[in-house]
Amino acid sequence: MILFISFLSFVIGLASSFFSPFFFLLLLPLFLYLYFYRKEKKHCLFLLFSLLGFLLPFLFPSGKGVSGTITGIIIKSKENYFLLFSSKGTFYVYQKNHNLPFLSLVKMEGKSSSLSFSHYESGFDFSSYLKSFGVNYQFTGKVEVIFKSFFGKEKLKEYVFSYLDDKTRTLISSLLFSDSLYDLEEQSELSSLNLINIFSLSSFHLQFFLHFLRENMEKKYKKFTPYFEGGFLLFFLYLSDFKFSIRRLFLLYLLRLFFQKKHWSRTELLSLSGLIQLMIEPYQFLSGSFYYSYPLLLFLSLFQKQGKKRKQLISFLKIQLFYLPFRIRENHAISLLSIPISFLLIPFSHLLFVLSLLLFPLPFFGILFNPICQLFLKSVSFFSSISFPIPMGDPGILFYILYFLLLFLSESFFAYAFQREGKACLLFTLTITLCAASYDFLPHEEVTFIDVDQGDSTLLRSGNTNILIDTGGRNDVDLAKECLIPYFHKRKIYTLDALILTHSDFDHTGAKDSLLSSFSVKNVLEASDFLKEENQTIQIGDISIRNYNIYEEEGQKADDNYASGVYYTAIKGKRILVTGDAPKEIEEKIIRDHPELRADIVKISHHGSNTSSSPNFLSQIQPELAVISCGTNNRYHHPSIETLRTLDMLHIPYRRTDLEGTIQLSL
Repeated sequence: MILFISFLSFVIGLASSFFSPFFFLLLLPLFLYLYFYRKEKKHCLFLLFSLLGFLLPFLFPSGKGVSGTITGIIIKSKENYFLLFSSKGTFYVYQKNHNLPFLSLVKMEGKSSSLSFSHYESGFDFSSYLKSFGVNYQFTGKVEVIFKSFFGKEKLKEYVFSYLDDKTRTLISSLLFSDSLYDLEEQSELSSLNLINIFSLSSFHLQFFLHFLRENMEKKYKKFTPYFEGGFLLFFLYLSDFKFSIRRLFLLYLLRLFFQKKHWSRTELLSLSGLIQLMIEPYQFLSGSFYYSYPLLLFLSLFQKQGKKRKQLISFLKIQLFYLPFRIRENHAISLLSIPISFLLIPFSHLLFVLSLLLFPLPFFGILFNPICQLFLKSVSFFSSISFPIPMGDPGILFYILYFLLLFLSESFFAYAFQREGKACLLFTLTITLCAASYDFLPHEEVTFIDVDQGDSTLLRSGNTNILIDTGGRNDVDLAKECLIPYFHKRKIYTLDALILTHSDFDHTGAKDSLLSSFSVKNVLEASDFLKEENQTIQIGDISIRNYNIYEEEGQKADDNYASGVYYTAIKGKRILVTGDAPKEIEEKIIRDHPELRADIVKISHHGSNTSSSPNFLSQIQPELAVISCGTNNRYHHPSIETLRTLDMLHIPYRRTDLEGTIQLSL
């Protein structure tokens, strides 16, 4: 318990350093437990580990304001970037199609700057991912290779995957080399069914394989087992570029060998390995590799009865219960179908991993993998199509605290044979989960400008009416499945009363077809549909919308922006104007014919381009707030300096999705 308490104190210190000093309050029950219940006052000295955890991140150089020459080692290498560890900090370096492998030594001449990447709502937060490596800045400059390491794997991959088709290669590469499944067409389906992790290289598969060998090797070979296990783990450390979870497994292997005569418990070994890893690289505390693995492993080791094997189904269900809040936090929805599918596919994933090991000596064996993987991916697509995710919204921090507290109490009661109390806590755990999943009957009055990168998507909500204006669009991402639908789940939106399009530009309508096929949408309207109605106004539920663009330009019909809808609505007394990509010429016509038009909130036209947002137009409508929807570092350089100057000149405050992400305004 000494090591466990030290590890727990250290983790609380890190949380206080990274998030808030209020996390130190968690030390109070730990101190009271040690001082009064255990009567071991000297153990309170281990609370000093919390202070060490708090101070440690400050000892690592941030990399801010670095310029000139730096020399460092590549600690992570991907196709278009690498992470460079140096005495001045750890930096992200963009290098397209470079061939520098892990642990190469390079020298760079340049300067550091803040991280800046394209993003969209519910998408992968690359900046946060880099921060788990201690990377807060990027370094731009000339790269000079001092030493190119021998850890490159491209030739090995080419040999191993020589008989695999593209989809099978992506799947098997994830299992063997920990490569991303992002390029896989079925990636979103795998994610929705929570199958990503079981088809990625992790300690999950390696532990299964090593446990299988230990249990089945004949007695005369058992003395060679530790050597084989060490070599096997070293090989996969190389294949995964020393991935955190594989490092954890290898460190546990070394600790078991070193302390085998002391007969330490698994809890003690896990706590010691966690302390060592976080002391060396404290920023890994922010990574999913840490908070997905260590809490679960410690949870299971603390409550696993010695001398008895857990029933597989019970163990699986407890793991599912433990990870449920993580999945709610990530997807804002749960799919009940994912639990039985995961249970059935875990043995398949183990088998696929073991069989894929044959590709190293026998690559032609891959011929058999192609139909197997194709059948599997088709099955995933089928199950995903009949899966009905339950929107969970964003339950809030109180839900997560209460959930894990009840789960911990239930396991504690079961461990001490208080079956009735344990079942009661478990029942309460499921009850609060069902409450979080309950239907949202509350009325909402708000407008949300959803971050869809370089594009437009505006959500109007009044009472129980939900209307989406435009969907955004990206060629490399299905924004409906990856951005819009996850956001609807987060807000507990079960159906859209209407999808209204301003015009046909791809960055406004690109996700339309996918959204209509994957989500409940009652009506689809275009700008021309409003022109057929009296006063160009359509009533949809509790929301009335008017299109002010009734103009067509001779000789300019090729530019669809001139036909862009300019939609006006009022929600709870707040006047809202969504202008699409309407140019200045249309703006001038609107204020000429409607001098009474005013707006409290305006979505700036054409992502802040200088072709829109005329001073006369903005001056007349007198907005309290302007919102610009555009992508970070977009190739059009939106918003333009001219538009920003106009807003400043008229003293109109503005907000931008490229800087803030999704902007939600309660009315």
